[in-house]
Order: sequence, then C-alpha cells, then structure tokens
Amino acid sequence: MIYLDHAATSFPKPAAVAAGMYAAARTCAGYGRSAHPAAIRASEIVYACRSELAALFRLPNPNAVVFTMNATMALNYAIDAAVKERAEVCISAYEHNSVVRPLVARRSRIDVVLPRQGQTTLEAWEEHIKKRPSCVIVNHVSNVFGFMQPIEEIGALCQMYQIPLIVDASQSAGVCDIDIGKIPSCAAICTAGHKGLLGPQGTGVLLVTENLPRHALITGGTGSRSAEYRQPEELPDLFESGTHNLPGIAGLLEGVRLVRDVSPERIRQKEKELCEQLERRLSGIGGIRLIGVETERPRFAVVSVVPERMTCELFAERLAENDICVRAGLHCAPLAHRTEGTFDSGTVRFSLGWNNTAEEVDQAADRIKTIMNTF
Repeated sequence: MIYLDHAATSFPKPAAVAAGMYAAARTCAGYGRSAHPAAIRASEIVYACRSELAALFRLPNPNAVVFTMNATMALNYAIDAAVKERAEVCISAYEHNSVVRPLVARRSRIDVVLPRQGQTTLEAWEEHIKKRPSCVIVNHVSNVFGFMQPIEEIGALCQMYQIPLIVDASQSAGVCDIDIGKIPSCAAICTAGHKGLLGPQGTGVLLVTENLPRHALITGGTGSRSAEYRQPEELPDLFESGTHNLPGIAGLLEGVRLVRDVSPERIRQKEKELCEQLERRLSGIGGIRLIGVETERPRFAVVSVVPERMTCELFAERLAENDICVRAGLHCAPLAHRTEGTFDSGTVRFSLGWNNTAEEVDQAADRIKTIMNTF
C-alpha cells in the first residue's frame, strides 16, 4: 500500500506512538483526580506532553496548552471565546468548514480575503484588516492546495489594529516552524494531534494566549475547585472538562518528541522534495490537470489534481484498487474550491508525509499512468 493521504491523518503511526499508548493503557489511571501512583503517572505524562508542545511552539506557559479531541474542537473553543454573535470576522479564502460552520452558527458577518488582480497577499489582508473586524482567522496551510498564508506578517497587521488572531495550524503544525512569540496578536493556535504531530486520532491541541477571552464552551468536572459551581478560570482547567484521553495524549507525547528530534524544518524539506517529484511525474501524464502548481505562493506537500476523463471519485476508486490511498471531493473546504474554481468537480488530493519515499512516489506515478492510459 502507498499511503498518500497524510492531510487527513498521518499513517502508519510511529512505533513509539503505539508503544506509548499501550503503556498508558496498562499503567495510567485518571489524570488530575487522585494521588495514587497510577494517577500520578498519568499526570506526569500529561504535563510532559504539555511541556513538549509548549517548547515546539515557543509558548512560555505549558499550562496554556489545552488538549481537545481534534482541531475542530479546538477551533470551536477559540471561536466561541473570541467571536460574539453577529460580529464581523475576517478569514482567508481557504478556510476549512471547521472555521466557516461555527461562524455561520454564530451568524457572523464573514469577510473573505482574496487578493485582486495585481494585489499581493499582504496588501489584500491589510485592506480587509483596516476595516477593523472583531477577529481574524487564518488557515496557515490549505488542506486542499497546500497554499501557505504569512501568519507572522498578518499577525503584525492585526497587532497594529489591535485585533485578535486565531491560527488554524492543522496542516502546518509539526511541518512548519511556528513561534507563537513572533505573533503578538495571536489569541490561539488550533491544531490536530494526529497529522503533522504524528499522534493518534482523537487528539487535538489549543494553544491559548492572554489575547483569548476566558470563556469556556464546555463546562463540568475538572478535578479542581470542586466546591465551586462555576467553571475554574485557570488554565488549562477552564477548557478541559471531563476525563482526558490519556492513551491518546501519551501517544501524542511520543509523536511530538519525534517531531522535535527530527525538526519541522527537516520534515518540511523532505516532504517538499517528494511533492516536487510527484508534480514532475504527474505533469507528464496526459489527462491530469494539476491545480495551483503555477503559483509563486509558498506551498506544502499537497498536490491536488482534476482528472479530465473521469470524475474525481472514480479516479480515487481506481487508485484504491491499485493500492494508492488518496482523498477525493471537496475535502470539507468548499470555500477553498470556490476560490480556485474546482467547486463543481472537486479534486483528488495527494498528500505526502515524513515516512513516504521517493520510490513510492515513482511507483504511484507509474500506476497512475497505467490507469489514465485505460481511459
């Protein structure tokens, strides 16, 4: 099997991730609720994971690292805290439904940033930020096309106009060096634990700064201040009600350690080389239209294509029959497809990861060529 669907979830997981999850299931009890050895072991794992994530993103306070089930939950927490009902919010033209749907549910007035002909990305952002929206939300890297937004420069514009910034780093965390200290306007960074951070599914991360209003979407038991009926305001308890996914956090800890050992820069460079190799091979195959490769914008290891002689769904089926794992359709990001003119067809997305090889890319390209030659 050639797995080229890392934008959905990284696979297979590193052996250390599985081992960490198994050990936690065998040795750890509930986190933050008791003082017996199995509970203390759980607390040590949770704090170690917070510390590794804080170090990765240069977040000074490990307790400002909040664990969620996924990036969608992290984004909902951040949006609920930062965006009032019917407020104006400025977003990129490549946002995932995990951003758009919560805003629609809050009846937000959504202002989409899309550069006009001859306008640079930053000029477009400044034009919209000057309108002083209540919040700016940026998809750091598009899950469909791999386009990267300049979050530090956008953050500087937000700082100039005193507007909080929420960053969706679902596709960039672990692959791009993100320093939260260089984005002083940042209120929150939201990301998945199971993609570039190499952790298991069912894990997500919300990184909280002082710019995020202290308001919890979900309240309940935290193991702290149990005599009070109001939700604790201290981090991370404010956003962490209920029982933690301790095996998931233990696996995430091992994934983040691996990312830090290798370094996001090395991971990104390898994925970039594989992406360029795949683009070269696909560009020589008739009947396949590559989307966005002609742009000068920075891109990550995602290649989206439209087959000209069959639907995207049928192409993905043919690929699966040839042991190539991809995703077809709108990828939960219809706004991105409308932006690039692929809404009616969708795309077939090839997304590469750290454990892919150049040999796999060549093998996949050869099989794709055979498939296209049959139509």
